[in-house]
Amino acid sequence: MQHIQKTEDYSLFKRIAGNRTIKSSHVLRLKDSISRNPDLIALNPLIVNEKMEIIDGQHRFEALRKLTLPVYYVQMEGMNLNEIQALNSSSKSWNMVDYAKSFAELGNKHYKTYLEFLSKYKLGKTVIAQYLALDKHTTKQAFTDGKFKVKNEEEAARMCEGLLEIGKFHDNYNTKAFATAFRHVWLMPEYKQARMLDKMEKFGKELPNFRIQEDYMRGLEKIYNTYVSERQRFRFY
Repeated sequence: MQHIQKTEDYSLFKRIAGNRTIKSSHVLRLKDSISRNPDLIALNPLIVNEKMEIIDGQHRFEALRKLTLPVYYVQMEGMNLNEIQALNSSSKSWNMVDYAKSFAELGNKHYKTYLEFLSKYKLGKTVIAQYLALDKHTTKQAFTDGKFKVKNEEEAARMCEGLLEIGKFHDNYNTKAFATAFRHVWLMPEYKQARMLDKMEKFGKELPNFRIQEDYMRGLEKIYNTYVSERQRFRFY
């Protein structure tokens, strides 16, 4: 069992490159909790490596520093960013944005592009990942493992802009179900955005709010083919 150490020298501790950004709201909540239960801080020590880089507990450290309370910690050699991510993979501590910021800080260009798109287009986290990868099977596990790859940035940008155009005529456009259906339709060679925009402007209000992708594909197909001759009709699904 590792020995728990105690110090009041905050300068000993370092932030590890790639760890998630400190969230002030989380620090404030921890400060309040610690203030009410100061005797419990020794039971939840920080985990640091041999370089005194914080592997687990950087928000707790900030709260303790602001309260000028002693820091309890356990030093474990060989721990790094991989362990930080593993510690948080099964909890709510890290989300896709936290992982993206982590890998981007370490120089991964694919995650840098992901963050840029997320900021620019204001679409869902999973939607942006799927659009950039041009793959509906992009999984959260692959994303958090650092295996995310941007396949075609220019095509993804056109697709995001196309979705925002459609969004003018349907309030539910930013749901995963709608956006995934649109990705499928957009990538069909025969699909024409101008035709869809014209039809959505006229009939978009008739499209219900669905919960699954397949229903949206059927709904979009119906609108796309409204008042169109049999020869010009096109199947999405």
